[in-house]
Amino acid sequence: MLVALSACSKKSTPAPDVTITYHINGSTEASYYIGYTGPDGKPVNTTFTGINWSKTITANQAGGFTNAVLSIVLTSQSTVVMGNADISVNDKISSQVPITLDSNNGSTDLTFYAAVFK
Repeated sequence: MLVALSACSKKSTPAPDVTITYHINGSTEASYYIGYTGPDGKPVNTTFTGINWSKTITANQAGGFTNAVLSIVLTSQSTVVMGNADISVNDKISSQVPITLDSNNGSTDLTFYAAVFK
């Protein structure tokens, strides 16, 4: 009977750590407000001025991380930026979107995500 009970009990193995990389590639130098999911699953906010931006973090499910979220807000006045943004999980692009931000017509923000742990 003991053998039967031990055969049925399974220990759940925690999900391994993953490397998340957020990328923004724009066509024009501009200023941005950027928000992304940090290693602990909580939002991190920063600012950036330039053409290309990236941030790499290590996250794990036990630490509260589920989805990688990237928010981009164009803060430069009279600026049009085209390009792309992506979120990579373990060096493989998991989510990618085109960027078209234009502060002249009010289209200044974009948010997207990639499911990491289900």
